[in-house]
Amino acid sequence: MPIYRCIVYQVEVENALYVLSGGQWFRVDLAYKEQVYADVEALSRLEGLPDADAGSNDDAYNVKAAVALASLCLDKKLVYDGCILGSSDTLRTLPSSSEHQTSLSCVWLAVRS
Repeated sequence: MPIYRCIVYQVEVENALYVLSGGQWFRVDLAYKEQVYADVEALSRLEGLPDADAGSNDDAYNVKAAVALASLCLDKKLVYDGCILGSSDTLRTLPSSSEHQTSLSCVWLAVRS
């Protein structure tokens, strides 16, 4: 059933977390869940992201966020290893590690000297 693959659900039963995602059920140990939550909480927060405007779409927000962060928005662009990424102030070349390409949803990279 195609709709079944669109449902995301989770429930804790008898010291285990059960997750339905992509049409498949997964059992997750609660200690692992707590470790993931702690790891995510420890991540640094990106400051300066603007609020979304009512009625705007993803494309408009990505451009607005890139401007607010004085960064490049590489939304829906193919990014190759060794490409040049950076803000309007400074550009840096990333070292190439392989010949593959990666399609990114959106990248904002501000490099300051």
